[in-house]
Amino acid sequence: MTTTPHTAQAAAALGLGSLLAPHARAACAPPGEEFRVNTATDGIQQSSALAMTPKGDFVIAWQSEVAGSGDEIRARRFDACGLPRGGEIPVNTVTAGNQNAPAVAASDKGSVVVWQSLVASNYVIRARRFDASGVAQGDEIAVDTRPRDLHGAPAVVMHESGSFVVVWESSVRGSFEIRARRFDASGVGLGDEIAVNRTTASSQRGPAVAMNPSGNFVVAWRSNVDGSFEIQAQRFDALGVALGNELAVNSVKVGDQLAPAVAIAASGEIVFAWENSFDRGFEIRARRFDAAGVAKAAELPVSPATAGNQFAPALAMSPSGDYVVTWHGLVGDGYDIRARAFAANGAPLGDERAINTILTGTQRSSAVTLNAERDFIVSWHSDAAGDWDVAARRERLPRAPRAR
Repeated sequence: MTTTPHTAQAAAALGLGSLLAPHARAACAPPGEEFRVNTATDGIQQSSALAMTPKGDFVIAWQSEVAGSGDEIRARRFDACGLPRGGEIPVNTVTAGNQNAPAVAASDKGSVVVWQSLVASNYVIRARRFDASGVAQGDEIAVDTRPRDLHGAPAVVMHESGSFVVVWESSVRGSFEIRARRFDASGVGLGDEIAVNRTTASSQRGPAVAMNPSGNFVVAWRSNVDGSFEIQAQRFDALGVALGNELAVNSVKVGDQLAPAVAIAASGEIVFAWENSFDRGFEIRARRFDAAGVAKAAELPVSPATAGNQFAPALAMSPSGDYVVTWHGLVGDGYDIRARAFAANGAPLGDERAINTILTGTQRSSAVTLNAERDFIVSWHSDAAGDWDVAARRERLPRAPRAR
């Protein structure tokens, strides 16, 4: 696997090195081949998550297998051109038990990584803050407040002020519900947990969360409705007060709807993406809602419905509302990372494209982030080098063709 981005080669040739400013777009080489994120290559590296600051710097976190001590959470910072800002950063300080399922959020003030941590025989949700230079700010933060419940699948968003919101699934009396908790920029909890879902029959699992510059946020999850899974969502204001009722996201009720992703524009408009199971397998679907939570159109297919199974969508949106969906799709005997971009009005910006440039092995579980300059970063885990590493690639969102 390529270990150095083309951007790094270009910067070295210019003598710029790490002095590249985040806004020095002219100094960035065009998007190139994928690069390896992790520097330690022993063990399995997987479950990557990433977040980008408004300036374009980005952070990738992942789950790293450590011989003899289970899994740990690692992170690494990059500038807007894809140049590493130092080596791997150890995130968790508690090393007993497995640490897995990381998520990360970032602003120009710093970043926060959340994950699930095995304590005794139960999983809890932990978080740790880092400043803009990647220096840890204090110890781990206990996110959940109900230690007898089983917690998992965390997700996180951060406001530009540095405050953040964590969501996760929590077992309650044998089933699961979605919980959230707000934190200030110092990592102090702002009140107790918030019950996200109002529908309490059966299980609610697999949350995703997005926030806009005003601090309003939206949570999506999969809900077991009458024996099948559908996608539900709930909007909140910046104080964590629910706005309206739950949203029924999917309009097609055939098959199961799984693995939701969500993004929200500065205007408050929302896009959801998810897996839809149908008689031929799985495909990726998306649907747009306005700022009041009213559907703007029927759901639309993102991935080809006849090209084999497509799984695990990730979603990112620019401040203007253009967005990109990534997923891993069946190609031959393995999976590749695919992407497709859309304008704010839902019109496709071209066909899907392949993201991974190394075609050997299997590529799975993408994450994506997008900034105002239309640069987007995709990360995933790949066994192209014979073991599982975390790979990433810079790309540029296409623009809609000009009307003649």
